[in-house]
Amino acid sequence: MDVKRNNKVVVDFPPVPYGTGIQEIGNDFANDEFFAGWGMSLIYTISSFDRDSIQSKVDVISNKMTAENYLEKKEMIDKYVEDIKANKIKANFSTDGTSFHVEPKRTKNKYGVEVVTVVANGDMTKSIGSFKSERLACQFTISLFRKGGVTYVEEFGSNCF
Repeated sequence: MDVKRNNKVVVDFPPVPYGTGIQEIGNDFANDEFFAGWGMSLIYTISSFDRDSIQSKVDVISNKMTAENYLEKKEMIDKYVEDIKANKIKANFSTDGTSFHVEPKRTKNKYGVEVVTVVANGDMTKSIGSFKSERLACQFTISLFRKGGVTYVEEFGSNCF
């Protein structure tokens, strides 16, 4: 057996790099540059939506959760989607691409690995039915971790609603 030829490493790099540093990734850890890329990519995915697109956007986030974590949050996620559809909510979040940061404090989750939170500050315009609000400053957060070589979503939220 040739270990060099048969050894395989799978890495899920974020689709868009945010920041300018080198990404360091291991099975159960990564540096802030890596998490910033995934966090901002997922925040951009979930932060602008309408009643027709919300389910597919939430599915992207849900598919990045462990099965156990998803089942714990499924009821809350389903209610969120249902409320957006029922109230015909449309939201458009924008940020300048530099108004984000990785929280310096890392916590450990139930899997014993570090959880990293990415925060994006920006502006949101939303409409509920035919009522359109003014632009308001708000933020989205997403908490991520690595386990067994895979990047997972722990939590996501916003103070925009």
